[in-house]
Amino acid sequence: MAAPAERQRPGGARTPGGDRHGELLALGKTLGSTWALLGLTSTCDSCGDLREEIQQVIDLAAGLRALALHDSYTPDGVIFPM
Repeated sequence: MAAPAERQRPGGARTPGGDRHGELLALGKTLGSTWALLGLTSTCDSCGDLREEIQQVIDLAAGLRALALHDSYTPDGVIFPM
């Protein structure tokens, strides 16, 4: 049987296919970073468009994390077990 193919991540890091733990860690870091960016933009009056873009990233990452956990999620990023 062939070894799982490695996928190239942005930034040069490699993860073997099916590395659920690594994917969950990466998604957690992504969510933490985007929440921090959202907080940084909270004092900016002209950053409405940027906040919308960041919220879309949060929604996408939360959805991917929920899929990786086999849970259901809501668009606000709150994850509920099935």
